[in-house]
Amino acid sequence: MAKRLVANGAWLLLKVDQADFGLVTNLTWDENFAVQPVEVLNVLGPLTLDTTGYTCSIDIESFVPRDLSDFDRIINGKRLIPTRDEVKDDGFMPDRILSVVDTADKITHNRFERSVLSSNRKTIQANNFVTYSLSYMSTGRTK
Repeated sequence: MAKRLVANGAWLLLKVDQADFGLVTNLTWDENFAVQPVEVLNVLGPLTLDTTGYTCSIDIESFVPRDLSDFDRIINGKRLIPTRDEVKDDGFMPDRILSVVDTADKITHNRFERSVLSSNRKTIQANNFVTYSLSYMSTGRTK
């Protein structure tokens, strides 16, 4: 219980390729199955609804305790948050596996495969934790 109090109520840990990143304060994901109505002449309303595509976007806000603040860590040969030059030199953004794990009982609440960082923001304030806002696109949620 003391660890939960120290974490200021943020009990979920964000893992990037199984490496601890930070404690989640807000997580939102949006899946869009691109549903389209199938309509025919002389029939009122659609006959059926078909899925014609899929997108998954994930927005995460996280604060990072001091012991996890090494953002230049190399995971699977790539920096957790790559610089512009690294992306330009590689020609692509590395895809990651994102997991959200409860710190108390180690249950994985969500898992996203082949997630690519689309934007990030780091906030540093006096007398506060370092916070990150991360946005990812993913090929799919597996849990």
